[in-house]
Amino acid sequence: MDEQPTPTDVIGAVKAGDYDGHLVELVEAVRARFQNGSTEQKWKVTYDGEEILQDSLTLAEAATVEKLASTSWAYLSPVNSARECQSVIAAFLHHRKGVRLAEAVSQAGALNLENAVAAVGSYEVPRAPKDSAA
Repeated sequence: MDEQPTPTDVIGAVKAGDYDGHLVELVEAVRARFQNGSTEQKWKVTYDGEEILQDSLTLAEAATVEKLASTSWAYLSPVNSARECQSVIAAFLHHRKGVRLAEAVSQAGALNLENAVAAVGSYEVPRAPKDSAA
């Protein structure tokens, strides 16, 4: 009887190129799973060794990000937007580290794109039931 590959096996095979030619199908399957499954994907930004998780933003931080990024916190995607990534980092510096907002925006904006790409990512969490407050 053939053993099922573990998630680690599949991830390693994807990284090794074993599924080249089928990557679109894999991405679509993962996307459909996140859309309809029991977990969801959220963004995170790592700055100066600290993780800023989508779920860890306070309302004050979210309001600052909204003001700086000109978008609703509900639609934030620092993984896909330089402006939103800069805004998240600036809000973090301002609210959690006490940096004046103008300086926080400047510091965040000085991050080069290579480091910014390395700083953004995502994590998986159980999906909250539709009738819950979470």
